[in-house]
Amino acid sequence: MYQFQRSCRASRRAPVIGGFTLIELLVTLAIAAILLTLGVPSFRYVMEDSRMDKGQSSLVDAIQFAQSEAVKRNAVVVIAPSAGTDWTTGLSVTVGAEQLRSLGSLSGVTLSCVGDCAGLSFSGAGTTTAQTFHLCSNGGSGRQMTLYATGKVKSGSWSGCSA
Repeated sequence: MYQFQRSCRASRRAPVIGGFTLIELLVTLAIAAILLTLGVPSFRYVMEDSRMDKGQSSLVDAIQFAQSEAVKRNAVVVIAPSAGTDWTTGLSVTVGAEQLRSLGSLSGVTLSCVGDCAGLSFSGAGTTTAQTFHLCSNGGSGRQMTLYATGKVKSGSWSGCSA
């Protein structure tokens, strides 16, 4: 009976209300603001690198597709900029007058071809002329992609971009 009275008295106490005090909330918000201030600038570099990866991937995909189609059809396949000589506006892959694939414009990066190249031609054997491309982000980082006559693409960093 003694234990019963003791548990009844405990249940009569005022309930404890849980929560955060204003000081705890303000300290948490201050720490979150500091972490965001440190993290957001580095996130910009992640986004820039992602755009560079997408631009490089688009060009390499177009090259591999064109080379594959040239061998499959035993015909000349051409990769050319969609508009004039500006490779950033998009790419088109064609065989004669037939357009096989069209790739949209690149955002946040510029793609340029070194030297005189209005387009790349793959022969029926899958070979092309060697060419170099520069991919620059709006932030100033860059990549150089070298296309060998065999169709292999080698990429590396390039410091010739201006921010």
